[in-house]
Amino acid sequence: MAVYHCFLYDEPQVPIRLLRLSPEIAASSSATLTGERSGSLLQGSLEVFDFDSAPPFVGLSYVWGSAENKQPFLLNGDEVQITENLAIALAHLRDEHQEGTLWVDALCIDQYNDQEKSDQRADSVRIWLGPSSGQVDALMDFLEKIGRIMVCIGKPASISSSLWDVNIFKKLMAENPQISEAYLSSEEVEKTNEALRELTIREWWSRVWMVQVFVVAKDVVFQCGKKLSKLDVFETAVIEFMQILHATDSSVLQTRGWMHLVGEYSYVPGRGVKEIPINRTFGLRHAYVDTQDPTRHTMGYLLKTLYRTAVNDREPKATDPRDKIYALLGLAGDSESLRIIPDYKKTVRDIYTEVVGKVIAKDGLSLLLTCRYNPSSGLPSWVPDFRQGLVMSPIDRVTLDKGFCAGSAGIVEIGAQPLDSNPNILLRIGRVSDTGTSLLRLDDDSFDFGTTTRFISKIEGFLLQSASMDICPYGATDDDNEGHDPKWLQEACYRVPVADVQSNANWHTMTRAAASSKAGFDTLKEICQLDEEMTGQDQRFMLVMRGFNKWGNYFPALYGNRGRKPFITTNGYVGVGPGEMEVGDDVFIISWATVPYVLRAGQGSSRSILIGDAYAYGVIDGELMGKHKLIDLELE
Repeated sequence: MAVYHCFLYDEPQVPIRLLRLSPEIAASSSATLTGERSGSLLQGSLEVFDFDSAPPFVGLSYVWGSAENKQPFLLNGDEVQITENLAIALAHLRDEHQEGTLWVDALCIDQYNDQEKSDQRADSVRIWLGPSSGQVDALMDFLEKIGRIMVCIGKPASISSSLWDVNIFKKLMAENPQISEAYLSSEEVEKTNEALRELTIREWWSRVWMVQVFVVAKDVVFQCGKKLSKLDVFETAVIEFMQILHATDSSVLQTRGWMHLVGEYSYVPGRGVKEIPINRTFGLRHAYVDTQDPTRHTMGYLLKTLYRTAVNDREPKATDPRDKIYALLGLAGDSESLRIIPDYKKTVRDIYTEVVGKVIAKDGLSLLLTCRYNPSSGLPSWVPDFRQGLVMSPIDRVTLDKGFCAGSAGIVEIGAQPLDSNPNILLRIGRVSDTGTSLLRLDDDSFDFGTTTRFISKIEGFLLQSASMDICPYGATDDDNEGHDPKWLQEACYRVPVADVQSNANWHTMTRAAASSKAGFDTLKEICQLDEEMTGQDQRFMLVMRGFNKWGNYFPALYGNRGRKPFITTNGYVGVGPGEMEVGDDVFIISWATVPYVLRAGQGSSRSILIGDAYAYGVIDGELMGKHKLIDLELE
């Protein structure tokens, strides 16, 4: 179209196109719109402004949807085709009598110009969640009511709240009965729950560009059908509504709606409100505030943004896999200092490698914790595959009271960087530990007491094997202790299965394993033994419930190691590593890295392939520093 004149980005004032959406009363009736509203043809015009002097406008955030069944839009007198999703959204957004000013990517950006696609922004955003229904309309009215109540009484939802602080919310509702009455007055509790589920699984919440637009916008309004809700009211209502469900009626926990909201971790202690999918999006917006204050974040904030967004969004969606990176650049306060400029002319491999290389060079090796061995990805082994929804490493415990420092002895230093001669090779100075042997895997699909028993037994067997070595890496052997187990062995037996972490008393965060972990370990072993002996169900149930206050804090960390393998190295070090680990792989201590890594010799070269991170008992606090010579390490 002639309207898409090329923008000159070296001009002092950056231009922007805005859509003047014609009111319904002025539209033609020559076409019929598919959706809740039908009748007149959508129409409008594009105008170009300098961004700094543009009139107030609203950016539309919506899911493009299928390219099939496109609808007509009369733009500057010419008919263009837009997706059905966009047509339905614009039909709901347009006013009956007044013209509206919008920024809509599909119309305001020349989709054939990659540079324009890289420059998208709006201060005020209307989030289109999709068409409504009678039940969702009722839910939106209810959320608006409860949200305003909570905001008025000064009790906005806290992003760090926990589902398990039930007494706090019971007390809150006792002091403010209008809150629970707003919910309990409904005679269709199940339908309300189902409507909330339906609203929170809509595709908007899982699209990576949607998250970026939502996080950076100054003013946000949610719209579902014709119902509107401001961000603070909507967020407060959704979070507090879920708290009310838990605090007022435990039977609600059994509904499909509730179980989906809690998400895949619903049955695992240690997961609270902040882990619910919709709340993770809210949490990222709160975290974005840090990027606006240069005194509150370091050069590595981009790493944290990329990592946490990709990990928390279990299956982040983007039509173009390059958007998995570019959509997040605006969330990081240090993206400009890293000189990462969106460039859609580059390949996925080039973009992912460039970004990860720059982040590692500036902030260290933490991003390697997201790497999983996948030779078919087409990426260097040290580059996480953001196309796949990254898996949280059980070794990455940012909330630990005492962090791991296997390769740094508590000192943080940066300096790893891709070679100038080959950006696909990461150069790092490291220390060799030794070769590992791995056998058993704690599989995802068979995580039960029987599998737990085999997992723990394999670790104990490796530890006993280490203790019987002529030179045990952990010190005293059986012979030195006159046949009794050495003291370190008792501690290692409960630390290794959980990679030396446990849930704290409130299940909110993880801490370094303590003496209470041993009690949890012993109780869990007893339960597993009863399960093996086919003891009566009642007796096993009583033991499970009676000992829950002990093993309940131990189990989440053990569960976090599902899919990983116990190993023993040739020198007797015992730990757990990635499920892809094989006999002959090296357990490697890399300088300044917090944890060991498992490496495999590359085929036909002196370089190594990264398999994944590992936990090894007795090396996690820098014990091996100074005991091995430094070598140059190249990862491919």
